[in-house]
Amino acid sequence: MESDDQSKNGFPVPTRVSRMRRFPTPPDLEKILPRYQLASSAAHARVLMASGLIKAEVVDQIVTGLEQIGQEFAAGKHFINDDDIDLYTALIRRLSELTGTVGERLNQGRSDEDWLATDVRLWVRDTLLDALLKLIELRTMFLQLATAHEDVFFSAYTHMQPKRREMLCFHFLSVESRLRQDCERFLDLFGRVNLISAGLDNQILLEHPLDRGLLARLLGFDGIQHNTFDSVSEVDYVIEFASCAAIFGTHLSQFAGEMLLWSTQEFGLVRLPRQFSFENETFPDRKSSEVLEVLRSRSASLGYKLTEILSQLKGIPSASSHESSEVLSALNELIYNLDFVLELTKTILPALIFDIKRMTDLSEVDMANRANAIDYLIEKGFAPDKAVSLVEPLVEYCRKRKRTMSDLAPGEWMQFSPAFDRDIYKYVSKDESLGTSGPRYELVSQAIGYGRQRLAHDHEQLAALSSKVKSLTVEVPTTTE
Repeated sequence: MESDDQSKNGFPVPTRVSRMRRFPTPPDLEKILPRYQLASSAAHARVLMASGLIKAEVVDQIVTGLEQIGQEFAAGKHFINDDDIDLYTALIRRLSELTGTVGERLNQGRSDEDWLATDVRLWVRDTLLDALLKLIELRTMFLQLATAHEDVFFSAYTHMQPKRREMLCFHFLSVESRLRQDCERFLDLFGRVNLISAGLDNQILLEHPLDRGLLARLLGFDGIQHNTFDSVSEVDYVIEFASCAAIFGTHLSQFAGEMLLWSTQEFGLVRLPRQFSFENETFPDRKSSEVLEVLRSRSASLGYKLTEILSQLKGIPSASSHESSEVLSALNELIYNLDFVLELTKTILPALIFDIKRMTDLSEVDMANRANAIDYLIEKGFAPDKAVSLVEPLVEYCRKRKRTMSDLAPGEWMQFSPAFDRDIYKYVSKDESLGTSGPRYELVSQAIGYGRQRLAHDHEQLAALSSKVKSLTVEVPTTTE
């Protein structure tokens, strides 16, 4: 017979294969999940006591041990080592080292998969609350920008062409409206995240079933997910969270892309202070808008993580499967990038400097009509440079006389080129000045009022959710935050 340490193929077999960490947890997750492991374990110990499986003094020993592990972790001493199979067996091992056989009793009535499913929901729930708070702060900033720029006009573009004079505040209100919908999606998702699995499969051998409702209440969950077959493996809420984050990222990337365009030399509508710019080594006199480029690209990357998560979960069985855990790395990167772009936007937004004078000058109706008149001549067969040379004196003629191109008589057009015919009036628009009152101002007032109303409502709803979670969650004191 072959020796124990020799395989049939002649290769040596590791002597401690049974204790190898089969699928190492990414280091970042080993820093994130312990906080939730400790809290859910303390709550589970109380549920075991309520079911008569352990006594109060045992619970005290377990909670004391968990508190010590939390303090060790806060001091930088991690409880997992290379001989542990995973993060969960590592915690039980360390707890047993501190409490003896008492620590092993904590595993009654639950599996590592069920434990992980609970902790991930706690993690995503905290992330949702944090993201909602920062989204509300961003919405507040955009409403403030809209209020501060009610009397500023700029050229509104359609198909990348200036089409009409519009109020700048409408631009900020449109961004706030999209972020409001992002908030609504996150708030709606919260209810589906804040459920705990029934965990019945892990209680078959117990004399008395565990009160999962009590565990839900201790951890601040709204209730139990009663589908016992796939409640552990069901991670639709992760897909939903990634989807909500990807939609938000799209909105933020669109805004960053527009600000990046506005900051170019050709537009010159907005700039950031020098401390937000980076010197170009090749051209030291030039300052880049790299920070806006980072915001645009990193926001868009949230969509990539959604695709990754969907790809990992596609085609797996509805029952428990390891692929359900493999999405955690992508989820962690998604959460990191979501927090990063939220913080970056909060930093950039107050620093944006808008060139109001240039916006006003460019929003004059004849700035758009100038381009239209040039297009008219080009369509008549003129070379672009020739068309520009004919229209520039026309623009100056109107400016000196404080008139618009649409006010010119046919004879005045022909003074600059006989190519101008009566059909030129189809190309130039009238100056529909917005004035200081009228329907648009009423719409702005209504939109700002509604935005503030919804903002207050969402802030109140978030405060209620945060208060409930904080007041009901079992805490194990640490200084890891």
